[in-house]
Amino acid sequence: MREKITWWDIIGLIADIQTSFTENYKKLIGKYKWSVPDARALVLINCMELSANARLSMGMIGYTTSNGMDTKDWWEKWCGYSPHSFNGIPNFKVHVDDKCRQYSHRIQEQLMITTYVYIESFLRNLARQFEINEKELWKIKEALLQNILLFSKDDLKPLVIYQYLRNSQHNKGIHYNEKYPNMEFDLNGYKFIFKHNTIVMISWDHIKELLIANSELLYKIIDNPKVSTLRKFDERNIVILRD
Repeated sequence: MREKITWWDIIGLIADIQTSFTENYKKLIGKYKWSVPDARALVLINCMELSANARLSMGMIGYTTSNGMDTKDWWEKWCGYSPHSFNGIPNFKVHVDDKCRQYSHRIQEQLMITTYVYIESFLRNLARQFEINEKELWKIKEALLQNILLFSKDDLKPLVIYQYLRNSQHNKGIHYNEKYPNMEFDLNGYKFIFKHNTIVMISWDHIKELLIANSELLYKIIDNPKVSTLRKFDERNIVILRD
Protein backbone atom coordinates (compact mmCIF):
# COMPACT_ATOMS: atom_id res chain seq x y z
CA MET A 1 0.00 0.00 0.00
CA ARG A 2 1.37 3.42 -0.91
CA GLU A 3 2.60 5.63 1.94
CA LYS A 4 1.21 8.90 0.57
CA ILE A 5 -1.45 9.48 -2.04
CA THR A 6 -1.70 12.56 -4.24
CA TRP A 7 -4.67 14.14 -6.00
CA TRP A 8 -3.39 12.70 -9.25
CA ASP A 9 -3.14 9.21 -7.71
CA ILE A 10 -6.79 9.45 -6.65
CA ILE A 11 -7.85 10.66 -10.11
CA GLY A 12 -6.02 7.69 -11.64
CA LEU A 13 -7.72 5.22 -9.29
CA ILE A 14 -11.16 6.61 -10.10
CA ALA A 15 -10.27 6.48 -13.81
CA ASP A 16 -9.58 2.74 -13.40
CA ILE A 17 -13.02 2.29 -11.80
CA GLN A 18 -14.65 4.26 -14.60
CA THR A 19 -12.81 2.19 -17.21
CA SER A 20 -14.00 -1.07 -15.66
CA PHE A 21 -17.69 -0.08 -15.79
CA THR A 22 -17.24 1.38 -19.28
CA GLU A 23 -15.56 -1.70 -20.74
CA ASN A 24 -18.10 -4.06 -19.18
CA TYR A 25 -20.90 -1.90 -20.58
CA LYS A 26 -19.34 -1.98 -24.06
CA LYS A 27 -18.91 -5.76 -23.97
CA LEU A 28 -22.51 -6.40 -22.92
CA ILE A 29 -24.06 -3.88 -25.31
CA GLY A 30 -21.95 -5.21 -28.16
CA LYS A 31 -23.17 -8.72 -27.37
CA TYR A 32 -26.84 -8.11 -26.63
CA LYS A 33 -27.68 -4.71 -28.24
CA TRP A 34 -29.64 -3.44 -25.24
CA SER A 35 -30.39 0.26 -24.94
CA VAL A 36 -31.57 2.55 -22.16
CA PRO A 37 -33.97 2.37 -20.34
CA ASP A 38 -33.30 -1.39 -20.22
CA ALA A 39 -32.09 -1.90 -16.66
CA ARG A 40 -29.19 -4.13 -17.77
CA ALA A 41 -27.69 -1.22 -19.70
CA LEU A 42 -28.70 1.56 -17.33
CA VAL A 43 -27.04 0.19 -14.20
CA LEU A 44 -23.63 0.15 -15.88
CA ILE A 45 -24.15 3.58 -17.45
CA ASN A 46 -25.10 5.06 -14.07
CA CYS A 47 -22.03 3.58 -12.36
CA MET A 48 -19.81 4.68 -15.23
CA GLU A 49 -21.08 8.27 -15.18
CA LEU A 50 -20.87 8.48 -11.40
CA SER A 51 -17.19 7.53 -11.60
CA ALA A 52 -16.68 10.11 -14.33
CA ASN A 53 -18.27 12.80 -12.14
CA ALA A 54 -16.08 11.85 -9.17
CA ARG A 55 -13.02 11.93 -11.41
CA LEU A 56 -13.94 15.40 -12.69
CA SER A 57 -14.58 16.70 -9.17
CA MET A 58 -11.22 15.44 -7.95
CA GLY A 59 -9.56 16.93 -11.02
CA MET A 60 -11.10 20.31 -10.30
CA ILE A 61 -9.90 20.25 -6.69
CA GLY A 62 -6.44 19.14 -7.76
CA TYR A 63 -6.22 21.90 -10.34
CA THR A 64 -7.48 24.67 -8.08
CA THR A 65 -5.16 23.69 -5.22
CA SER A 66 -2.29 24.16 -7.66
CA ASN A 67 -3.63 27.47 -8.97
CA GLY A 68 -4.34 29.78 -6.07
CA MET A 69 -6.99 28.01 -4.01
CA ASP A 70 -4.83 28.54 -0.90
CA THR A 71 -5.14 32.33 -1.22
CA LYS A 72 -7.97 34.55 -0.01
CA ASP A 73 -8.01 36.33 -3.37
CA TRP A 74 -9.06 33.08 -5.09
CA TRP A 75 -12.03 32.63 -2.77
CA GLU A 76 -13.07 36.24 -3.25
CA LYS A 77 -12.85 36.02 -7.05
CA TRP A 78 -14.41 32.58 -7.65
CA CYS A 79 -16.72 32.02 -4.66
CA GLY A 80 -17.85 35.55 -3.85
CA TYR A 81 -16.44 35.67 -0.32
CA SER A 82 -15.82 39.01 1.35
CA PRO A 83 -12.12 39.90 1.77
CA HIS A 84 -12.73 39.85 5.54
CA SER A 85 -14.40 36.41 5.66
CA PHE A 86 -11.29 34.57 6.81
CA ASN A 87 -9.72 37.16 9.12
CA GLY A 88 -10.18 34.88 12.12
CA ILE A 89 -8.18 32.03 10.58
CA PRO A 90 -4.50 32.17 11.63
CA ASN A 91 -3.10 29.87 8.92
CA PHE A 92 -5.19 30.08 5.78
CA LYS A 93 -3.26 27.43 3.82
CA VAL A 94 -3.77 24.85 6.59
CA HIS A 95 -7.46 25.78 6.63
CA VAL A 96 -7.76 25.23 2.87
CA ASP A 97 -5.85 21.92 3.05
CA ASP A 98 -8.29 20.70 5.71
CA LYS A 99 -11.25 21.80 3.58
CA CYS A 100 -9.86 19.98 0.55
CA ARG A 101 -9.52 16.77 2.54
CA GLN A 102 -13.15 17.16 3.56
CA TYR A 103 -14.19 17.73 -0.07
CA SER A 104 -12.25 14.62 -1.07
CA HIS A 105 -14.00 12.60 1.62
CA ARG A 106 -17.43 13.83 0.50
CA ILE A 107 -16.63 12.80 -3.10
CA GLN A 108 -15.44 9.44 -1.83
CA GLU A 109 -18.66 8.95 0.13
CA GLN A 110 -20.82 9.88 -2.84
CA LEU A 111 -18.95 7.50 -5.13
CA MET A 112 -19.20 4.62 -2.67
CA ILE A 113 -22.78 5.07 -1.47
CA THR A 114 -24.39 6.01 -4.78
CA THR A 115 -22.66 3.21 -6.70
CA TYR A 116 -24.05 0.83 -4.09
CA VAL A 117 -27.52 2.35 -4.50
CA TYR A 118 -27.39 1.75 -8.26
CA ILE A 119 -26.27 -1.87 -7.81
CA GLU A 120 -28.83 -2.62 -5.10
CA SER A 121 -31.64 -1.00 -7.08
CA PHE A 122 -30.75 -3.11 -10.11
CA LEU A 123 -30.66 -6.34 -8.07
CA ARG A 124 -34.06 -5.58 -6.55
CA ASN A 125 -35.47 -4.88 -10.00
CA LEU A 126 -33.89 -8.05 -11.35
CA ALA A 127 -35.31 -10.09 -8.48
CA ARG A 128 -38.81 -8.87 -9.36
CA GLN A 129 -38.38 -10.34 -12.84
CA PHE A 130 -38.12 -13.73 -11.13
CA GLU A 131 -41.08 -12.94 -8.84
CA ILE A 132 -38.82 -12.58 -5.80
CA ASN A 133 -40.19 -9.89 -3.52
CA GLU A 134 -37.89 -10.13 -0.52
CA LYS A 135 -37.26 -6.80 1.17
CA GLU A 136 -33.77 -7.45 2.55
CA LEU A 137 -30.90 -7.57 0.09
CA TRP A 138 -29.32 -10.43 2.03
CA LYS A 139 -32.39 -12.57 1.22
CA ILE A 140 -32.45 -11.41 -2.41
CA LYS A 141 -28.81 -12.38 -2.70
CA GLU A 142 -29.57 -15.89 -1.51
CA ALA A 143 -32.85 -16.39 -3.37
CA LEU A 144 -31.75 -14.91 -6.69
CA LEU A 145 -27.99 -14.91 -7.01
CA GLN A 146 -27.29 -18.19 -5.23
CA ASN A 147 -30.39 -20.33 -5.72
CA ILE A 148 -31.40 -19.27 -9.25
CA LEU A 149 -28.28 -17.88 -10.92
CA LEU A 150 -26.06 -20.37 -9.04
CA PHE A 151 -23.33 -18.01 -7.87
CA SER A 152 -21.25 -19.35 -4.99
CA LYS A 153 -20.69 -17.48 -1.75
CA ASP A 154 -17.10 -16.85 -2.82
CA ASP A 155 -18.33 -15.40 -6.13
CA LEU A 156 -20.44 -12.91 -4.17
CA LYS A 157 -17.70 -11.81 -1.76
CA PRO A 158 -17.31 -8.35 -3.39
CA LEU A 159 -21.01 -7.67 -2.85
CA VAL A 160 -20.92 -8.94 0.74
CA ILE A 161 -17.95 -6.69 1.58
CA TYR A 162 -19.77 -3.80 -0.05
CA GLN A 163 -22.89 -4.46 2.05
CA TYR A 164 -20.96 -4.38 5.32
CA LEU A 165 -19.05 -1.30 4.23
CA ARG A 166 -22.25 0.49 3.24
CA ASN A 167 -23.74 -0.34 6.64
CA SER A 168 -20.68 1.10 8.37
CA GLN A 169 -21.01 4.29 6.30
CA HIS A 170 -24.51 4.65 7.68
CA ASN A 171 -22.90 4.60 11.15
CA LYS A 172 -20.32 7.30 10.26
CA GLY A 173 -17.72 4.70 9.36
CA ILE A 174 -18.20 2.45 12.39
CA HIS A 175 -18.96 -1.26 12.09
CA TYR A 176 -21.80 -1.78 14.54
CA ASN A 177 -23.09 -5.33 14.30
CA GLU A 178 -23.48 -7.49 17.40
CA LYS A 179 -24.55 -10.50 15.32
CA TYR A 180 -21.35 -10.38 13.23
CA PRO A 181 -18.93 -8.47 15.47
CA ASN A 182 -15.61 -9.52 13.92
CA MET A 183 -15.09 -10.26 10.25
CA GLU A 184 -12.17 -10.07 7.88
CA PHE A 185 -12.18 -10.35 4.10
CA ASP A 186 -9.32 -10.50 1.63
CA LEU A 187 -10.00 -9.06 -1.82
CA ASN A 188 -7.05 -9.37 -4.18
CA GLY A 189 -4.62 -8.84 -1.30
CA TYR A 190 -6.55 -5.96 0.30
CA LYS A 191 -7.84 -6.61 3.81
CA PHE A 192 -11.30 -5.39 4.81
CA ILE A 193 -11.51 -5.68 8.59
CA PHE A 194 -14.79 -5.17 10.46
CA LYS A 195 -14.69 -5.06 14.27
CA HIS A 196 -17.74 -4.26 16.33
CA ASN A 197 -17.98 -0.61 17.45
CA THR A 198 -14.73 0.21 15.63
CA ILE A 199 -14.04 2.49 12.66
CA VAL A 200 -13.46 0.60 9.40
CA MET A 201 -10.10 1.68 7.98
CA ILE A 202 -9.70 1.50 4.20
CA SER A 203 -7.76 3.40 1.55
CA TRP A 204 -8.52 4.65 -1.96
CA ASP A 205 -6.75 1.51 -3.19
CA HIS A 206 -9.27 -0.60 -1.26
CA ILE A 207 -12.10 1.37 -2.85
CA LYS A 208 -10.70 0.85 -6.33
CA GLU A 209 -10.39 -2.93 -5.82
CA LEU A 210 -13.87 -3.19 -4.32
CA LEU A 211 -15.67 -1.19 -7.03
CA ILE A 212 -13.86 -2.94 -9.87
CA ALA A 213 -14.66 -6.32 -8.29
CA ASN A 214 -18.34 -5.33 -8.12
CA SER A 215 -18.19 -4.12 -11.72
CA GLU A 216 -16.92 -7.56 -12.74
CA LEU A 217 -19.60 -9.24 -10.64
CA LEU A 218 -22.29 -7.10 -12.28
CA TYR A 219 -21.00 -8.19 -15.67
CA LYS A 220 -21.24 -11.87 -14.70
CA ILE A 221 -24.75 -11.43 -13.30
CA ILE A 222 -26.02 -9.65 -16.40
CA ASP A 223 -24.25 -12.07 -18.74
CA ASN A 224 -25.81 -15.05 -16.98
CA PRO A 225 -28.08 -16.81 -19.52
CA LYS A 226 -31.07 -16.60 -17.18
CA VAL A 227 -30.66 -12.80 -17.06
CA SER A 228 -29.47 -12.04 -20.59
CA THR A 229 -32.42 -13.89 -22.13
CA LEU A 230 -35.05 -12.00 -20.15
CA ARG A 231 -37.39 -9.77 -22.09
CA LYS A 232 -36.59 -6.08 -21.88
CA PHE A 233 -37.22 -4.68 -18.42
CA ASP A 234 -36.75 -1.04 -17.62
CA GLU A 235 -35.41 0.92 -14.68
CA ARG A 236 -36.71 4.37 -13.90
CA ASN A 237 -33.87 6.88 -13.79
CA ILE A 238 -35.36 9.92 -12.08
CA VAL A 239 -33.56 13.18 -11.37
CA ILE A 240 -35.60 15.90 -9.66
CA LEU A 241 -34.24 19.43 -9.85
CA ARG A 242 -35.71 22.39 -7.99
CA ASP A 243 -34.89 26.05 -8.53
